[in-house]
Amino acid sequence: MTEHLKAFFRPHFAVLMVALLALPGQAFAEGGEEGGLPQLNTHTYGTQIFWGLVLFVVLYLLMSRVALPRVGEVLEERSKRITGDLERAQQLRAETEALVVYYEEGLAKARAHAGQVISGVNHELSAATNHRLDEVGKALAKKIETAEKRIAKAQAEAMGEVRNVAVDVAATVLDKLVGISDREQVTSAVDRVMGERA
Repeated sequence: MTEHLKAFFRPHFAVLMVALLALPGQAFAEGGEEGGLPQLNTHTYGTQIFWGLVLFVVLYLLMSRVALPRVGEVLEERSKRITGDLERAQQLRAETEALVVYYEEGLAKARAHAGQVISGVNHELSAATNHRLDEVGKALAKKIETAEKRIAKAQAEAMGEVRNVAVDVAATVLDKLVGISDREQVTSAVDRVMGERA
């Protein structure tokens, strides 16, 4: 970024030099050789040009060596922080989605396994064992219900964590980029977006 700013200032240095060299001819044409404004006195043009150049060089060096690098560092640090927060949010979202897929696969396997067990028992057992089969079916249904509740709870917690991270990242980005720190508004916006995707 500093190189872009240096490239911006270099043409202006040439314009200033041309303007300073053109001043004596302009002052002579206007008749300002004697009296009038001290800046138009041709006898002091040499010192005026000298100190103008010294001042310009000092300001140029201060800007290019001190001020602009600091501004560049601040912008780069802010960009890295925002990128890190966004990457963390994406990582948490990916982990949550993987967890949901894992639980859904487990639930599907449990249902499939329960169905196979019930089907096998129905074919193999006689009428005397039907009562026992009902008890096993109820126990399996309870386990499946418990597993579904646990999965739903884990999914809700994971989505809540994603929501909190999304709110934190959005609030940080808005605060850093725009200066808005209305957390309630950011929370409602994130809830609306997540509601639309649900």
